[in-house]
Amino acid sequence: MIKTKLQKLLVIFSIVGLSISQTWAEDLKDIYELALINDPTFKAAEASFRAGKEYKVQGRAGLLPSLSISGSTGWNEYRLEETLLDEYNSNNYSGSLQQPLFRLDRWFQFRQGKALTQSATAEFAYQQQETMIRVATSYFNVLYAMDSLSAAKAEVEAIGRQRDQAKKRFDVGLASITEVQDTQAAYDLSVVGRITREAQLDSSREALSAIIGGKLPLLSPLIDDYPTPPPDPIDREQWVKIGLANNFQLKAAHLNTTAAKSSARASGSAHLPKIDIVGRVTKSTSRQGKFGGFIQNPLYGLESDNRQYAIQVSMPIFSGGAVSSARRQAYAQYDRSKEQTLFTERPM
Repeated sequence: MIKTKLQKLLVIFSIVGLSISQTWAEDLKDIYELALINDPTFKAAEASFRAGKEYKVQGRAGLLPSLSISGSTGWNEYRLEETLLDEYNSNNYSGSLQQPLFRLDRWFQFRQGKALTQSATAEFAYQQQETMIRVATSYFNVLYAMDSLSAAKAEVEAIGRQRDQAKKRFDVGLASITEVQDTQAAYDLSVVGRITREAQLDSSREALSAIIGGKLPLLSPLIDDYPTPPPDPIDREQWVKIGLANNFQLKAAHLNTTAAKSSARASGSAHLPKIDIVGRVTKSTSRQGKFGGFIQNPLYGLESDNRQYAIQVSMPIFSGGAVSSARRQAYAQYDRSKEQTLFTERPM
């Protein structure tokens, strides 16, 4: 009676322990959420995305007005034969407003920045997919290594029993020494296999721990009736078309080519005239009391105001070949980007 009750208690504790372990176990979704927080590769991709979003802002800034201010103050002394004749303070303040009127190079730089920002968005989406694949691969590698180790341990036990039986048979004269040695060699090989599986499990655990940035928790295995539906659609050509239309890495490559083209056109426009609307305001005051230390200054302490409004035109004539060299370099980079896009598209 007592034995029956103990058996029932053991069954209950086993069920409770199994429920607790399943409750504490982390599934693939939990591990992925940890990776989004702690994976340095993903965090670096996220930082690159934030940096890439600024290309559009920087390109647009070249088309918008720019405002700058400056100021200075100085203390002046006038001496003659080391004799101080006058000392005074002078101040100068200026502000400048400049609006591009015709800047073809900046227009193409704006288009370049816009394409680079879109490319950064596509690249980050691709990195998100890569993170999913890395997490899932590492997760299932751990489960596979655990199953492989369990199989290796069972193999060691089974071959160990065969070895023990061969030794007993040899002791009673029913087996040869060759049979004993063969079973011993098979047992040693199974032990080596078990050690190898243990090392593979440790390696796969470390790989997943590096992604989640901490100690690896208990992992939930797959359910026995895990559904594995066939791919939809079945046709391979349809998948190729879907990949060409939706592959984020390919989209990023195309956008980088567009950005390289705009950069080349911006460099090609560097020799064109540049027209800006410029406005400047300068204010200055001087408390100079005397001119040369003798003549009283009639403008003592008064503020002078100078305002200038202009349409400024500039055009490079010759800069040592730098403009032409930059143009050739930009078009070469554009050609390289086109070839890299073609290389990315071909494996599809």
